Amino acid sequence: MKELSISIVLYKTPLKQIERCINCLLPYNKIADLYLIDNSPKRDLEKVKNLFQGAKYVFLNSNQGYARGHNVSLRLASKSKCKYHLILNADCYFDHSIIKDLISIMDKNKKTGLIMPKILNPDGSIQMLCKLIPKPIDLLTSYLLKIIGINSFKAKHVMSESTHSKISLVPYLSGCFMFIRWETLKDIGFFDNRFFMYGEDIDLSRRIAEKYLTIYLPKYYVYHDHGKGSFKSFRIFLIHIKNIIIYFNKWGWIFDKKIKEINYKSKKFNSRDFIT
Repeated sequence: MKELSISIVLYKTPLKQIERCINCLLPYNKIADLYLIDNSPKRDLEKVKNLFQGAKYVFLNSNQGYARGHNVSLRLASKSKCKYHLILNADCYFDHSIIKDLISIMDKNKKTGLIMPKILNPDGSIQMLCKLIPKPIDLLTSYLLKIIGINSFKAKHVMSESTHSKISLVPYLSGCFMFIRWETLKDIGFFDNRFFMYGEDIDLSRRIAEKYLTIYLPKYYVYHDHGKGSFKSFRIFLIHIKNIIIYFNKWGWIFDKKIKEINYKSKKFNSRDFIT
């Protein structure tokens, strides 16, 4: 039995970007199954499956979105009975040793369902991706101010810089790199197919956080070419807003009773109880 399954969703993704990402995974060919789910209109990216021995390439023939794309791979990977699954963006790259260490850490911490390492911009600056479960006003205010060019605003749900410098319990972790225990996925389920793009990682992360530890590990880091497309394209911004509406329609606009409970756990967390 292999230890790890990995899924990457593609959509007109630059070939060099995919190659860079897969090169980080090559040392784990013998212990990992790689699923490449292609939302592109043409099969131009099919040749990337040759970069990783035994990679499974699935051409969906239409852009079905991030959540549905990963769910295709999760349904396929669930048959392999791996211990862990890595949800990975093609625009991420990292030192290959991180995978081995994350497997070891997960083995030691049975109550942990999800781990995300520190996420860096290509210039080495930190992406502030440790977040509390947001309220509607938190997200909508943040998006509206950024769309008009006010980037200095810090939303209330974005956790402090001190949180980003230590092992922390974080209820909302980014979907660019989600290292998840398969037992957790079997328990709480996969992505919600109603989300096309954006919002699906909040939803999945909070469902995990309700029952398991969702851990941020700054000792390990991943580079991420985060394009923030919703603030550059009005069409993508509308998609972003639509999916956030789907999220709050699901969990509640005003009476989301679980927000305080989930977010409070992060304040009570003692990193000394976590084994590295």
